[in-house]
Amino acid sequence: MTELKLDPEGYFKFDLGGGNMRYRGGGRLLAYPLAALRRLLATSLGDIQKTLPYTIGLHMGEQCGAKVVEALGEGFLEGDAMPEEFLVHLNAVFALHGLGMASLESWGDLLLFRWELEKDADIHVYEFQEGVIAGMLSRVTGEAFEAASVDDNGDGMRFIAGNAAMVDWTKLWMGEGCGLGEIVDRLHAGRHLEGEIQAE
Repeated sequence: MTELKLDPEGYFKFDLGGGNMRYRGGGRLLAYPLAALRRLLATSLGDIQKTLPYTIGLHMGEQCGAKVVEALGEGFLEGDAMPEEFLVHLNAVFALHGLGMASLESWGDLLLFRWELEKDADIHVYEFQEGVIAGMLSRVTGEAFEAASVDDNGDGMRFIAGNAAMVDWTKLWMGEGCGLGEIVDRLHAGRHLEGEIQAE
């Protein structure tokens, strides 16, 4: 019988405080759920509504959201605010998948995420993160969420999450050079409800 010289004990290392998953003595990992992979493989390129990185993140976010709901129960959300226990459990799930740590601010229907992942100039990591946030919030709340990356101030990329109109107008205003503060003010004032974005 061949002796196994690879020691499986501690092969993966989890850092819950830092949100990291790594090989023993090696590089960082991301644990992608099999259920999410099955959904991704069952999706033809022609059916992908956004980008491939976004879709990969969307399916992963749905699975992460399901784990949070499994831990807290379907009825844990009360009122408009996200309870602190939600963020604690979300970050635990993120850490166990190697997704880093997130912080969250809730302003009524508008949510602002701050979330850091290791960057690579050749990888569309922000689009992946947008998908994770959209999928996770949609699963947790039972409502349709989307997300848009708005800026990176050195402490992690910040994302606005809300309904499709909020996100579409956010991206338009960003393209016009608006900063995060002005975008938030416009959303609170209901500027995204004044009409539809006209396609060029």
